[in-house]
Amino acid sequence: MAKVFVLNMKEGPSPGEQTQLQRRSFVLGRDPSCDLVINDVEVSRRHARLIAQSGGYAIEDLGSTNGTFVNDQRIRSVVPLQPDATIRLGGLVTFAYEVTPADQLETSGLSRGATPPSTSQLRAARSLRAAKVESPPQEEIEMPPQEELTPPLVEPELTPAPRRRRARRGGIRLPIFSRRWMIGCSVIVLLGICAGIAFFWYVDANFLWCDVFGTLIPTCG
Repeated sequence: MAKVFVLNMKEGPSPGEQTQLQRRSFVLGRDPSCDLVINDVEVSRRHARLIAQSGGYAIEDLGSTNGTFVNDQRIRSVVPLQPDATIRLGGLVTFAYEVTPADQLETSGLSRGATPPSTSQLRAARSLRAAKVESPPQEEIEMPPQEELTPPLVEPELTPAPRRRRARRGGIRLPIFSRRWMIGCSVIVLLGICAGIAFFWYVDANFLWCDVFGTLIPTCG
């Protein structure tokens, strides 16, 4: 016989709210993306997760701040749930883990946040389902294709080409004021002065005045 697993809130924001477990993974927490959203200050954003196993569900704490308790014992790992087990999130939210046969679920009409309906309401709902007539399929209306709007062409702005400057005709420019030219001349002059000093020192040291400048010096005659 098929079984249906239900979470029945005993204490918390919505006492008496019953939630049927139909997914393999069912997350409880305060975050709007959770499968069951619980608006309580002691419930973490992603507090705990129910994991489907063979024959039932197990519960796992997702690192909550105030802890997850099964039968008043805080869990640290994945713990299988037994029927009629008590699940407590933090200190104020308590659930009863209930196992119900599928045929009893149809007669009891359990749903999320709803109370069991009366027998007359169940009979009225069954009669409405039996008397329901399928409506004829509606013909699909073909919509005429819409003309695609082509954006107007925008001519690109033409930018005038820059004028070319004519090269000036002139003579050859000598690099008189060039820094390299001045440095080269200075080096040549400095080398010439050094060579002259060295030459005259050599002549004077070896008494070669008359040999070198014999015709220019009167005393050498």
